[in-house]
Amino acid sequence: MTGIRRIAGWEILEGAGGGYIAVRVVPVPPGSGQSNVRCGKTLTELYRRLEQERRRAQPVP
Repeated sequence: MTGIRRIAGWEILEGAGGGYIAVRVVPVPPGSGQSNVRCGKTLTELYRRLEQERRRAQPVP
């Protein structure tokens, strides 16, 4: 896999079989409701999933 770039706490990699993988730079503990790895077929799909992850991490008012 080749490192592509980092965005907001994630390192983005090209998947060996295609697609893209985001790996959290600082892992979150199990049971936190958040992911340490997210995948997508395209960068657009991956970024959409990372945005969902970001919203999940925000506290509910």
